[in-house]
Amino acid sequence: LSDASATNAVRPSIVRFGADFAVTWVETVAGTTRLMLARVTEAGTVAWRLTVASPASVFKSPRVASSPSTSAPVLVTWIGSDLVLRAAVYGPTNVELVSPRALVAQPDAGGDLVFGVDAVRRVNTGDFLVGWVAQGAGTFRVRFQAFSDALSPQGTPREESVTGETADALRVAISGDTGEVSGAWLASASGITRLRWMANALTSPSPAV
Repeated sequence: LSDASATNAVRPSIVRFGADFAVTWVETVAGTTRLMLARVTEAGTVAWRLTVASPASVFKSPRVASSPSTSAPVLVTWIGSDLVLRAAVYGPTNVELVSPRALVAQPDAGGDLVFGVDAVRRVNTGDFLVGWVAQGAGTFRVRFQAFSDALSPQGTPREESVTGETADALRVAISGDTGEVSGAWLASASGITRLRWMANALTSPSPAV
């Protein structure tokens, strides 16, 4: 899927996109790093491919979210080299519905930076659920927030402070048919890394270990 002249391709992410697949990755061509998105059929045919963003910087944690619905949009999220959480939304025929932008105000009130992100499409509510790890004032926080197709925040965000540990590599998944979301991430302290788990991330009172 990467450009024939690419000298490096890294960090792929794939999800069902209607009857096909949406794939995102980072590639370097002629010294320029760019974030790519493609729609690929089950037979491996590239329906379309586009550049989401192309600054001279290295992207971190690109993720893609959509659903098997034939009319579902696709969300691409990533972290820039400035540690700002960004996102863009595209339609099934590669129409840009929401141009690349900062998904949350950065720095926010806590001066937070972002180190990990993941997203899913919630079919029952018709929105995207984004989870990310933020760090500010020496404290790591795991955050969950729903966004509309226009990337407007929906409902009440959820935040949990991670005490005495660093956090990264957050992943989220839909739990059953309710649209509830569970999350898992890597937590490190004193040279030891453990996998932490939060069931029912939108409603549970505290993260489970």
